[in-house]
Amino acid sequence: MKVFIVLAGIVLSLTLASSAYAVPSYTDLWDVNTGYINSVTAPGGMDYHGYNPNTGLYGSNPWDAFGATYGDGVSVFTDGYGPGTVHELYWTTNTYLTIKSFNLYSGMEGVNNTNRIFDHFILQAYNGSGWTTLYDKDIPFPYGSGTSGLTLDLLSNVDNVISSNSFRAGFRQVSDYQYAEGPRVIELDGFASALVPEPATMSLLGLGMAGLLRFRRKKA
Repeated sequence: MKVFIVLAGIVLSLTLASSAYAVPSYTDLWDVNTGYINSVTAPGGMDYHGYNPNTGLYGSNPWDAFGATYGDGVSVFTDGYGPGTVHELYWTTNTYLTIKSFNLYSGMEGVNNTNRIFDHFILQAYNGSGWTTLYDKDIPFPYGSGTSGLTLDLLSNVDNVISSNSFRAGFRQVSDYQYAEGPRVIELDGFASALVPEPATMSLLGLGMAGLLRFRRKKA
């Protein structure tokens, strides 16, 4: 019986600690193709990176973080700032959106994978009188294990759910390299649905709960 209790406890603990989620299959509300976004700005500026066919100049564009294809399709923040600098994106939408989860896709560069990276990400929405924090956490660096080992793919529920038509994101710079310091953001997606545990995770949770209930009944 003691062995059973221990096993049930382990299953339940693993289940509760699991971060396995199903990949969202719903529409990205922040994609430029949805038509919701009115404006996108980066107060600190974008780096000269990639060719912008609209201007005929080489330069990054903040819209690229939301599915646009200016330049080389990524938003690269301005170089020339030191570690600890928080680079920000601001965007507004033509209607109030309720965001329950998001996906942030970012890439590093450089032989040592230490250029254009950030170690903290904050996502906020304007509530009419101030900013409500949707996500505010450190990012392990170097980033996780994307297919090339150079990418961050952060998929998460938000901590607070509100409706807003104004959002901002902050990326705290780590890099201190002369020509590749500003963080590189490939894609930032916002979703109207919360992530749900995968079926396998739910099954484990059911097993753990059933085991504990069975033990309590026998004990009674």
